[in-house]
Amino acid sequence: MIHLVDDAASTVKRILSDEELSGCGLTKDKVRHTLASFGGDEIATSVFLKKYALRDGEGQIMELSLGEAKDRWAEAVAGVESSLAGTAPVAYFRALYEHFLPAGRQMFALGNGFVNASLTNCYATKIMDDSIEGIYGAAQNLAKTYSYGGGIGLCVGELRPRGAKVSNSARFSTGAASFMDLFSLTTGLIGQAGRRGALMITIPVSHPDIEEFIEVKHGDVERVKYANLSIKLTDEFMRTVESDGMFELSYSTKHETIRREVKARELWGRIVQSARDSAEPGLMFWDRMVEMSPSECYPSLQVHSTNPDRKSVV
Repeated sequence: MIHLVDDAASTVKRILSDEELSGCGLTKDKVRHTLASFGGDEIATSVFLKKYALRDGEGQIMELSLGEAKDRWAEAVAGVESSLAGTAPVAYFRALYEHFLPAGRQMFALGNGFVNASLTNCYATKIMDDSIEGIYGAAQNLAKTYSYGGGIGLCVGELRPRGAKVSNSARFSTGAASFMDLFSLTTGLIGQAGRRGALMITIPVSHPDIEEFIEVKHGDVERVKYANLSIKLTDEFMRTVESDGMFELSYSTKHETIRREVKARELWGRIVQSARDSAEPGLMFWDRMVEMSPSECYPSLQVHSTNPDRKSVV
């Protein structure tokens, strides 16, 4: 329990008894020093020591104030700048940090030579090929991103639908939605200092597996439980819903083109009901995202998916 107002001795005792801070070299004097640097704010002190203070390879805390952390950040940024454009004074960046704080991921990772950690939270990846290699390559990208502390998103729209022909002994695909379990399990397996990774799985509304995607979590709470789901909606689909028309689902492979039509309003109704009943799936108005992305004019940087925070697209 964290108290907003209490005597310093009790506050220090609570912080030292926190299991997340056990075995990291803290003493009463060190905690008092950190507490004083934050003006007696117990919440700020606890969060700083748990999440952002530099630790050595043995997990021992090496920073006891925000000022020491700012020194580390300034040294790290100045080192990069000087390697790119000559001499960059540490004092300049240190002064900047008196007016703003970097993102939490940067507060932890800048100048931290004891762990491999990313400087951002938000990533997206792509299933490069509709093949075993492409699928497991994407899973590897997920695992590596989680190990560095990032969250990630990918689209399963590259994968052929259930029942489509394949060129191996299986003869027919188990479908795009079936591989969501693999990506979800990968997310649940890779820890991030007491929490798991964050995954967003998306699919185009025109994919033939769209109904299975919508209801993949229904009935079995263990399925895809480590991922959030969103549908890439198009203007064409929404106009067809408005006109109460038929909407084509399609997917092409070297073997065949799978096509079928559904009533747009019925599909929309299933999406809305699922979102109401289980808070999944979310909706992405994909044409707007593409239209507003400044990278879309570059073929190699066209948007494809988004991460869980909807801040990063690739």
